[in-house]
Amino acid sequence: MGAGKGKLSKIPYTVLQFNEDGKVVNEVSHNLESIYFTLACFINGLNPYSIPGESTGELIIDGVDATKSSIFELSAHVGTVLQDPDGQFIGLTVGEDIAFALENSCMPQDEMHQITRKVAELVKIDNHLDYAPHELSGGQKQRVSLAGVMVVQVKILLFDA
Repeated sequence: MGAGKGKLSKIPYTVLQFNEDGKVVNEVSHNLESIYFTLACFINGLNPYSIPGESTGELIIDGVDATKSSIFELSAHVGTVLQDPDGQFIGLTVGEDIAFALENSCMPQDEMHQITRKVAELVKIDNHLDYAPHELSGGQKQRVSLAGVMVVQVKILLFDA
Protein backbone atom coordinates (compact mmCIF):
# COMPACT_ATOMS: atom_id res chain seq x y z
CA MET A 1 0.00 0.00 0.00
CA GLY A 2 1.10 3.53 -0.64
CA ALA A 3 1.85 6.43 1.66
CA GLY A 4 -1.64 7.99 1.58
CA LYS A 5 -4.27 6.31 3.71
CA GLY A 6 -6.82 4.51 1.54
CA LYS A 7 -4.81 5.09 -1.65
CA LEU A 8 -3.53 2.30 -3.80
CA SER A 9 -0.21 3.57 -5.12
CA LYS A 10 1.83 0.40 -5.66
CA ILE A 11 0.73 -3.13 -6.40
CA PRO A 12 3.56 -5.65 -6.66
CA TYR A 13 2.17 -8.31 -8.98
CA THR A 14 3.72 -11.38 -10.55
CA VAL A 15 2.08 -14.44 -12.03
CA LEU A 16 4.11 -17.63 -12.05
CA GLN A 17 3.12 -20.71 -13.99
CA PHE A 18 4.45 -24.06 -12.78
CA ASN A 19 4.92 -27.40 -14.49
CA GLU A 20 3.92 -30.72 -12.90
CA ASP A 21 7.26 -30.89 -11.05
CA GLY A 22 6.67 -27.54 -9.39
CA LYS A 23 9.28 -25.69 -11.46
CA VAL A 24 8.55 -22.21 -12.79
CA VAL A 25 7.96 -22.43 -16.54
CA ASN A 26 6.63 -18.93 -17.17
CA GLU A 27 6.74 -15.59 -15.40
CA VAL A 28 4.17 -13.12 -16.68
CA SER A 29 4.45 -9.37 -16.18
CA HIS A 30 1.26 -7.35 -16.30
CA ASN A 31 0.73 -3.78 -17.43
CA LEU A 32 -1.18 -1.31 -15.28
CA GLU A 33 -4.47 -2.01 -17.04
CA SER A 34 -4.33 -5.75 -16.33
CA ILE A 35 -3.35 -5.04 -12.73
CA TYR A 36 -6.58 -3.08 -12.31
CA PHE A 37 -8.49 -5.97 -13.87
CA THR A 38 -6.80 -8.41 -11.51
CA LEU A 39 -7.57 -6.19 -8.52
CA ALA A 40 -11.20 -5.97 -9.65
CA CYS A 41 -11.31 -9.78 -9.84
CA PHE A 42 -10.10 -9.99 -6.22
CA ILE A 43 -12.63 -7.39 -5.11
CA ASN A 44 -15.60 -9.29 -6.58
CA GLY A 45 -14.28 -12.74 -5.63
CA LEU A 46 -13.35 -14.11 -9.04
CA ASN A 47 -9.71 -14.43 -7.99
CA PRO A 48 -8.16 -16.66 -6.84
CA TYR A 49 -10.88 -18.98 -8.20
CA SER A 50 -11.02 -17.93 -11.88
CA ILE A 51 -7.26 -17.70 -12.43
CA PRO A 52 -5.22 -20.35 -10.65
CA GLY A 53 -2.20 -19.09 -8.79
CA GLU A 54 -0.93 -17.98 -5.45
CA SER A 55 -1.86 -14.76 -3.73
CA THR A 56 -0.30 -13.25 -0.65
CA GLY A 57 -1.37 -10.43 1.62
CA GLU A 58 -4.89 -9.33 2.31
CA LEU A 59 -7.47 -7.16 0.64
CA ILE A 60 -10.20 -5.98 3.01
CA ILE A 61 -13.51 -5.22 1.30
CA ASP A 62 -16.28 -3.94 3.57
CA GLY A 63 -14.64 -5.68 6.54
CA VAL A 64 -14.08 -8.99 4.73
CA ASP A 65 -10.73 -10.35 3.54
CA ALA A 66 -11.43 -10.83 -0.17
CA THR A 67 -8.45 -13.16 -0.63
CA LYS A 68 -9.94 -15.65 1.82
CA SER A 69 -13.64 -15.27 0.95
CA SER A 70 -15.85 -17.11 -1.48
CA ILE A 71 -17.51 -15.50 -4.47
CA PHE A 72 -20.84 -16.02 -2.73
CA GLU A 73 -19.69 -14.27 0.45
CA LEU A 74 -18.29 -11.28 -1.44
CA SER A 75 -21.44 -10.96 -3.57
CA ALA A 76 -23.21 -9.72 -0.44
CA HIS A 77 -20.81 -6.74 -0.40
CA VAL A 78 -19.82 -6.19 -4.05
CA GLY A 79 -22.01 -6.12 -7.15
CA THR A 80 -20.44 -6.34 -10.59
CA VAL A 81 -22.05 -4.78 -13.65
CA LEU A 82 -20.60 -6.26 -16.84
CA GLN A 83 -19.68 -4.15 -19.85
CA ASP A 84 -21.78 -6.39 -22.10
CA PRO A 85 -25.22 -6.49 -20.46
CA ASP A 86 -26.35 -9.38 -22.69
CA GLY A 87 -23.96 -11.62 -20.79
CA GLN A 88 -25.67 -10.76 -17.51
CA PHE A 89 -29.33 -11.47 -18.40
CA ILE A 90 -31.00 -14.43 -16.72
CA GLY A 91 -34.74 -13.67 -16.65
CA LEU A 92 -37.24 -13.87 -19.49
CA THR A 93 -38.45 -10.36 -18.68
CA VAL A 94 -36.86 -7.23 -17.27
CA GLY A 95 -38.75 -7.67 -13.99
CA GLU A 96 -37.65 -11.31 -13.63
CA ASP A 97 -34.08 -10.36 -14.36
CA ILE A 98 -33.98 -7.57 -11.78
CA ALA A 99 -35.63 -9.82 -9.16
CA PHE A 100 -33.35 -12.82 -9.78
CA ALA A 101 -31.08 -12.35 -6.75
CA LEU A 102 -34.05 -11.66 -4.48
CA GLU A 103 -35.79 -14.79 -5.68
CA ASN A 104 -32.63 -16.83 -5.03
CA SER A 105 -32.64 -15.58 -1.45
CA CYS A 106 -36.24 -16.87 -1.07
CA MET A 107 -37.67 -13.42 -0.41
CA PRO A 108 -41.49 -13.31 -0.12
CA GLN A 109 -43.14 -12.44 -3.45
CA ASP A 110 -44.82 -9.22 -2.28
CA GLU A 111 -41.60 -7.81 -0.86
CA MET A 112 -39.63 -8.93 -3.93
CA HIS A 113 -42.05 -7.16 -6.30
CA GLN A 114 -41.97 -3.98 -4.22
CA ILE A 115 -38.16 -3.82 -4.13
CA THR A 116 -37.88 -4.71 -7.82
CA ARG A 117 -40.26 -1.90 -8.79
CA LYS A 118 -38.47 0.61 -6.55
CA VAL A 119 -35.04 -0.18 -8.04
CA ALA A 120 -36.50 -0.18 -11.57
CA GLU A 121 -37.85 3.32 -10.89
CA LEU A 122 -34.41 4.45 -9.66
CA VAL A 123 -32.79 3.46 -12.95
CA LYS A 124 -35.81 4.63 -14.98
CA ILE A 125 -36.69 1.24 -16.47
CA ASP A 126 -39.96 0.71 -14.56
CA ASN A 127 -42.09 1.14 -17.70
CA HIS A 128 -40.37 -1.90 -19.25
CA LEU A 129 -40.70 -4.54 -16.52
CA ASP A 130 -42.72 -6.87 -18.81
CA TYR A 131 -40.37 -6.50 -21.78
CA ALA A 132 -38.04 -9.28 -22.88
CA PRO A 133 -34.35 -8.31 -22.74
CA HIS A 134 -33.98 -8.57 -26.53
CA GLU A 135 -36.64 -5.85 -26.93
CA LEU A 136 -34.48 -3.26 -25.14
CA SER A 137 -31.92 -0.80 -26.46
CA GLY A 138 -28.30 -1.08 -25.34
CA GLY A 139 -28.73 1.69 -22.77
CA GLN A 140 -31.87 0.11 -21.38
CA LYS A 141 -30.07 -3.22 -21.05
CA GLN A 142 -27.32 -1.49 -19.06
CA ARG A 143 -29.96 -0.03 -16.73
CA VAL A 144 -31.45 -3.49 -16.16
CA SER A 145 -27.99 -4.92 -15.38
CA LEU A 146 -27.38 -2.11 -12.90
CA ALA A 147 -30.79 -2.64 -11.28
CA GLY A 148 -30.12 -6.37 -10.97
CA VAL A 149 -27.06 -5.58 -8.88
CA MET A 150 -28.60 -2.69 -6.93
CA VAL A 151 -31.59 -4.77 -5.85
CA VAL A 152 -29.51 -6.62 -3.23
CA GLN A 153 -28.24 -3.34 -1.75
CA VAL A 154 -24.52 -4.03 -2.00
CA LYS A 155 -22.25 -1.30 -0.68
CA ILE A 156 -19.80 -1.50 -3.60
CA LEU A 157 -20.61 -1.37 -7.31
CA LEU A 158 -17.86 -2.59 -9.61
CA PHE A 159 -18.20 -1.69 -13.29
CA ASP A 160 -16.48 -3.72 -16.00
CA ALA A 161 -15.14 -1.06 -18.36
